[in-house]
Parts: sequence; structure tokens; C-alpha cells
Amino acid sequence: MKKVFVLLQTLVLAAALLSGCGSSTEGSTAPAGDSGDQTAEETGGVQNVAMLLPGLISDQSWNYSAYLGLQKIENMGYHVEYTENVEQNDGETVFRTYASGDFELIMGHGYTFIDASLAVAPDFPDKYFYVYGTAPTDVAEEDLPANTAYSYNKEYEGAYVCGVVAAMESQTNKIGIVGGAPSNAQIANYNAFREGAQSVKPDIDVSIIVTGTFDDPAKGKEAAYSLIEGGCDVVMHVCDATGTGVIDACAERNVKVIGYGGDQRDLAPDQMLCCLGVNISQCISDQIEKIENGTFSGIQRDGLAEGAIYITEFGTSCSEETVAKAQEVIQGIVDGSIVPTEISTEY
Repeated sequence: MKKVFVLLQTLVLAAALLSGCGSSTEGSTAPAGDSGDQTAEETGGVQNVAMLLPGLISDQSWNYSAYLGLQKIENMGYHVEYTENVEQNDGETVFRTYASGDFELIMGHGYTFIDASLAVAPDFPDKYFYVYGTAPTDVAEEDLPANTAYSYNKEYEGAYVCGVVAAMESQTNKIGIVGGAPSNAQIANYNAFREGAQSVKPDIDVSIIVTGTFDDPAKGKEAAYSLIEGGCDVVMHVCDATGTGVIDACAERNVKVIGYGGDQRDLAPDQMLCCLGVNISQCISDQIEKIENGTFSGIQRDGLAEGAIYITEFGTSCSEETVAKAQEVIQGIVDGSIVPTEISTEY
């Protein structure tokens, strides 16, 4: 896939569009024709799909999973393009630039793109805007623009299971979790991890470190070292590329670790207990069908029962007792007999 629209090109193109001038920049897309009074629901068709990513697709986690979803869309016969490393302050400009071109579906991957989607969507009623991984908290769902959709998957259900696993495997009665940001979805993960651990060991000590970044393995390693030195013998991460540093630190110190995003056992074969898997690529590619069948809009909330969240295969270092307990908890969440608490405002 050819990567286009590097941020500098995007800003130049945006300026050209706003000034009313055409753009002859190689690889750019000309503005779409006048859509008249048609809305996205009325036009329906999608041919070109764009995605904004907060990091690099080489992170083997959050951004890479989104890229796989975009590849699925491309394999379905659609034209796709993407922009990496889009800062939150630049989100509106990049959204608007793609929407001003031939792109009918513009996706933002992560909570940093909420405000941008809400700002741009009303100006382009003939286009669709989608943000994965979060949902607006200060706008009622019925007040969201009709041409927007948000996937707020219940990752915290998986984090609860991982807390159970960590507590069962801990010998020091101290465990930790490393996060990337104090966003609502992340905070829900921290709290659910603690709740799951305390469901099997009420007095367990759970430490939380928020690094403030999803793209800095060095900070992840530093955070993991801090937890390990504080007595934690099981550490989980939910911070994408930053989390690879967490895994490295645990492998170096022979401390058990829980991964995130997909199956990361190959990064620490002897220490990895399991991973919180997020079926990001499927959620993203599913948006095409939702547009076609008229179900694209509002907030989409899926978890373990729907397959949007899953626990990967357990590692060799995980005891049979722990595996059995984890599977029992997973089934309980799926059938509704266990309901993890969603606390997403403070931890």
C-alpha cells in the first residue's frame, strides 16, 4: 500500500483548499464534486477510505491492528489511504482535507480524534466519519451527527480477566499495570484489572503507572522496572508500542507479564501469561457493511460476548489452575453472571 498525505503535505493541501486554489501536489486528491443536499445516509456509496493514525503502523500493536483493518477494506476492493503520527491538534485539519477530497469514509483511530470528528462531520453530511476505541462523553448519543459512528469496545471486560490471571499467578501479592494515557477507556481498564485481581485475592496490592505515551518503549521499560523493584511479580501493559518496553523489562528480570492488543507471546515466550486481544481490524472493516446496511451511526459497544475483545492462548508459564479460573470468568462475563464494573473517570 502506498502511504500518502504525510503531515506536511496535508497541511499544504489544506491551505490550498481553504484558499480556493487547486492542488497539483503529487499524490494528493482533488476535492470531491458538489454533493448538493444529499446526506451520507442518502448517498450510501463508499469507494475511497482514509484513516488517521496517532502513531506508526510499525508498532505491532494499536496502530498496526488498525492498518490490518484498512488492508481488509482494501482487499474488499476499496481505495484506501492513511496518515501516520497525526497529533491531536492536527486532527481536524487532516479530517477536513480528506473529507474535501474524494474520500467518503474517514476514520480516526483513538480518542484523540473525537473532537475533530465532531467538528468536521456537520460540514460534510455526504461523508461518513468513524472513530475507533472511544466515544464522546459530553454529547448525548442522540445528539451526535447522523454521519458519525464510534466504537467503544468493552476492553475492561478483558482487563478484568487479566487481573484474575495476574492475582492467581502472583507470589508476592503485588501486581502492576502500565497504561498509556488517562483516557476513559484506559481508566476503565486500570480499574477492571484491579477489580478482577481483588475478586480472587481481596488484599492484593495493585499498582498503576500511566506513562503518558503509547509510542515510547523506553518509558515502558522504566515503568516496568519501577513496578518490579517495588515487588510486583506480574505486570500487565495496555500501552501499545510503549508496552514492548514493559515486555522487554519483564523478560530481562524473568517476571511474568500480560500483553495487549494481540498475541505477544513471541516477545517473551517464557514469561507471557496471556494477552488482552482486541479485534480492531474486524471492527474497522465491519464499518463498510454497516454503511451498506444502514446501521452505521451512534456508539457501537461490544465486548467478550461479541468477539470484539478476547483473551489469547495462555502461555506455558500459566498454571492449569489459573487457566481454568480464567476460562470460568470469561464464560461468566459472556453469559452475564459476572459483570465487571465500568469506572472510567478516576483510578
